[in-house]
Amino acid sequence: MGRYIHESISKSVTREEWEGVYEEAMLLAEALQLGEEKDYQVPEDLVGSGTVEAEGWDAMMEALPLYLDFGWDEEIFWHTYSLWDVDAQGKPYFTRLLAVACLLEDRLGEKAFVYGNITKDQCQEAVELANPYLRRPIRVPDRCERERLYRRIQKLPFEEAEKVAILEEIYLGVKDPQFLEFERAHFREEALHGCWRERFSQRHVGTRGFLPEIKKYLAMGLSLEELCEAVNLKDTEGQAQYKVFIKAIMDSKLHWKEKNTIDYPEKPLPLEEGKEYGLWLALALLAFGAAHNPRVARYIPMEEIRQSLKKKLGSKVDVDALIDQYLQIEGNASQIDIHDPELSTEDVMERIKADAAGVYTQIMDQWMQQAQGSIAEAGNKSQSME
Repeated sequence: MGRYIHESISKSVTREEWEGVYEEAMLLAEALQLGEEKDYQVPEDLVGSGTVEAEGWDAMMEALPLYLDFGWDEEIFWHTYSLWDVDAQGKPYFTRLLAVACLLEDRLGEKAFVYGNITKDQCQEAVELANPYLRRPIRVPDRCERERLYRRIQKLPFEEAEKVAILEEIYLGVKDPQFLEFERAHFREEALHGCWRERFSQRHVGTRGFLPEIKKYLAMGLSLEELCEAVNLKDTEGQAQYKVFIKAIMDSKLHWKEKNTIDYPEKPLPLEEGKEYGLWLALALLAFGAAHNPRVARYIPMEEIRQSLKKKLGSKVDVDALIDQYLQIEGNASQIDIHDPELSTEDVMERIKADAAGVYTQIMDQWMQQAQGSIAEAGNKSQSME
C-alpha cells in the first residue's frame, strides 16, 4: 500500500551518456536537498567500462511483466539496470525523488523509464519542482502523454494487440471514450478486440482482477453486447456464472447518472510527512479495497442495459428477474448512512450486501476529509511557529 518509485536504465547507455546525466542528477538532488537521503542514491558507477549492448532495448521492457502477463524469465526483459525499490510512503522526499527520476528519463529518452505507484499529477508536480533548477527544462515522462507513449510502444517487439494492452496498462492518463478514439485512430479494430479477448481469457468470472478489467472496458465506452462475447463466463471449474456476471454489470452502477467512481487503492491518499496509514484505514482497504470500486464513470439507461444483456444472455438465464431482484435490494439499502450512530448491525450488513463499494467509499471519503483537515491544521501550526 506504499508509494514506490522505480527507474530502469537500458544497458545500451554508454559511459559518456551516463556521466553527463549523472552529474546533472546530482546537481538537482543537491538543489532539492536530497543529499542526506540514502534511499534515493543514483550510483555513479551504474554503467561500468564493460560492453555496451548494441541492441538498444527500450528501458520500458523491464516494467512490462509487472503490468501484463509476460514472463519474467524471458530474456528480452533482462537488458536493463535497475535503480531504486523505494517505498516512499509518508516520506517527505517523495516528490523530490520523483523529480530526479523524471530528469533521468527526459535526458536519456527511451533508455530510461520511470514507473511504480505514481500518477500523472504527481509527475507534473515533480517536473514543476525540478525545472527552476535546470538549465534546460524537462517534460513529464512519456507515460503521461499518450502520443509520445504510443510512438515509443510502436518500436517494441510485440504484436499489435499486445501493443494495445501495453498502452492501456502503462498510460497514466484517463482511459475514457476520448482515449478509445485515440486507440481507434492508431490501431486496427481487430487488434483492439483481440487485446480485450486475451485479457478476459485470463480473468475468470468472480476471480481477483475480473472486476477491474470490466471497469476499464466499460469506462472507455466500449459495447456492453461485445463485452458479453469477450468475457470468459465460466469460473475456474468450468461452470457458467451468468448470475455473477450480471451482478458485476449492475455493481458498476451504469444506470446511475451520479456516483463516486474513485478507486482509492490507486488514488494517492493524503498523509502528513513522516506518517503512515493507520490501523482502521488499513483494515478498510483490506476488507473492501481488494476488488476496487466497481462503479464506472459512464451512464447507460436501465432499459438499454436490459436489452443488451437479454440479447446476449437471455436464452441462458432470466435477465429481467436478476436485474429486478438487484434493483429491489439496491432500493431497500440506498438510504442507509453508515455513519448514523443509531444504525444497527443488520442495517450495515444489508448495505454491504447491496453495495460493498458504497460502504467502502463512505469510509474512505470520511478518512480523506479527516486526513486533509489534519494536514491543513499541521501546516497552519508550522506557519504560526515561523
